[in-house]
Amino acid sequence: MHIGIVGTGDVGTALATGFAAAGHDVVVGSRDPGTSRRRSKRSSTSGAG
Repeated sequence: MHIGIVGTGDVGTALATGFAAAGHDVVVGSRDPGTSRRRSKRSSTSGAG
């Protein structure tokens, strides 16, 4: 499943980490573009993007 989360604070980070650990593709967005990041369990475990 593809999941988008708005907010990079404690709650957004915890949600993103949990969903990624469950195997979902997660995109995290923030008001500050420098803080936004893409998390993907697949890319972190297999090296694939």
